[in-house]
Amino acid sequence: MTSAAHAPGDSPPHLAWDDLHRHAGEGLTVLLGPTSEPVRALSAGRPDLAEHLLAPWRQLPGIQLRLETCRLNRVGTGPGSLRPAARTLTPADQLDIPAVLANAVRYADRDRHRLADVLDAARLLRSIDRRHLDSGEHRLKDPAAMHEIARRIAAAPARPAAAAHRVRGGTPPPKPERPDTTPAKAVRKQGRTDEASRKPAQAQREAEAAEQRTRQREDEHDQAQAEVERAEAALRELEERGTELARQLHATVELRRRMRNDLDDARNCAAQTDRAVRQARHAAEAG
Repeated sequence: MTSAAHAPGDSPPHLAWDDLHRHAGEGLTVLLGPTSEPVRALSAGRPDLAEHLLAPWRQLPGIQLRLETCRLNRVGTGPGSLRPAARTLTPADQLDIPAVLANAVRYADRDRHRLADVLDAARLLRSIDRRHLDSGEHRLKDPAAMHEIARRIAAAPARPAAAAHRVRGGTPPPKPERPDTTPAKAVRKQGRTDEASRKPAQAQREAEAAEQRTRQREDEHDQAQAEVERAEAALRELEERGTELARQLHATVELRRRMRNDLDDARNCAAQTDRAVRQARHAAEAG
C-alpha cells in the first residue's frame, strides 16, 4: 500500500478507493485524522456533514475504522487544537467508531523540535519561517502526559449546541385550518395562526443566538486554556534555565576552587624553590 500511495511521483501520496478495496480484509486499519474531510467538518461545527462523509468509510468492508483525536496546544479550530479534538468524540460515541488519541510524533525529545524546523525548511527548500515554528509538542510523550491530554479533551465543552439543529430539522409546519365563516372567529384564528408561525422562527433565532454564545464561550475557553498552557510552558522554560544556571554556577565554583588549589601549590613550590636557592647560596659562601 505504501508503494501504491507513492506511485504518482511528485504529487502528494494518496490511495484510491480501488487500492483500499484491494487490500481490505488484510487487517487494514484506517485512521482518519484532523486533516481528513469528516474531522474537518466536525471542526466547522457540522456533525451532520461529518456523518455523511463517514458513511462511505463505514460501508467499506474488511477494514477497521478509527477516528484520530489529537491536541497539540494550538488555539482556534485547526488541527491540533482542543475543539476539533473534543468534537471528534461525539461521532465516535454516536456511531460506535473507536477514537484513538495520537500526538503526531516527529521526534523523541522536546529539544529536537529545532532540528524539525531545519529539516522542514530543507525539505521545502525555503528559509525557516519564524511565524510557524515547531512548538515542541510533537515529541514522544509519556503515559502520564497522554492521560492528561485525554482528560482535558474529555472535559472540554466543545460539543456544538443542538438546539438550532432541532429547530431546523424537527419543527413541523403548521397544519392548514379550514376557513371559518364567522368573521370574528376567522380573525382570531388567523391571529393565532400568525402567532404560531412566528414561534418557530423566533425559536430558531433564539437557538442560533444560543449557539453563537456557546461558540463564543468555547473561543474564550480555548484562549484561556492556551494562556494557561503558555504560562506553564514559560514556567517550565524558566525552571530549565534555572537548572542550567545552577549547573553553570556549580561548575564555576568548582573551577575557582581548583584554580585556588593550583595557586596555593604554585606558591608552595615557589617558596620551596626560594629556600633551596638561599641554602645553595649559603653553602657556596661557606665553601
